[in-house]
Amino acid sequence: MKSLTTLLGAAFLAVAPALEAQEVQMTFSGAAACGATSGCAPWQVSFEVDTASGPQVQGLTTWHGVTYVSSFGANVDVSNFVEAIGGNSIHAPVRTFVPAASGSIAFNNLPLPLPPAFQVSVLNFLWQSEPHPSPTEAEFNAARFPLESYLLGFDGDSVTSDAAALLPGLSVEETLQIGLEPVLITVSRVPEPGVLAMLVTGLLGIACTRRVRMRWLSRT
Repeated sequence: MKSLTTLLGAAFLAVAPALEAQEVQMTFSGAAACGATSGCAPWQVSFEVDTASGPQVQGLTTWHGVTYVSSFGANVDVSNFVEAIGGNSIHAPVRTFVPAASGSIAFNNLPLPLPPAFQVSVLNFLWQSEPHPSPTEAEFNAARFPLESYLLGFDGDSVTSDAAALLPGLSVEETLQIGLEPVLITVSRVPEPGVLAMLVTGLLGIACTRRVRMRWLSRT
């Protein structure tokens, strides 16, 4: 019985990485969102991206014998879009939630970084990074889901740009520019429902096996 439990656990651990999610959650947050007349307030935008959705187009450039993905564009499926601003005396907390939408993710630069480097446009949220180096073709396409790996590379980045993002709407009278303070980006994988179901089923199976074994031992 012990060997069966070990085998089940090992089999599940072996299969789980192959079923890794292709969705990532991206969160952008800033210390302030400042308009011309209405002051500053904390803000945050978060959404999940299906990195296997498309279409996705790569542009290649060879530089000193190395081929780079110098441009990339994708129209992606987005879910759980949340945009929030407020929390001070000028801006009361305002929040919007959209369960499903579409957006675009793109970068366009040569191996020598030239802006625009990386851009996200989802609903009324627009964010553009500072120049960011292009990945080589080999690096970009080595992963099972290239866009997923590329986006995960932004996790933990904190950037400042003259026009890092725009946050229009949210019942605020003016468009708020949110590039005046560092923009913190966090990116993480979102487990697929199938993986979570497998995890629960696998753990229940192991638990039942152990319970049967204990009953068998108690009878003997």
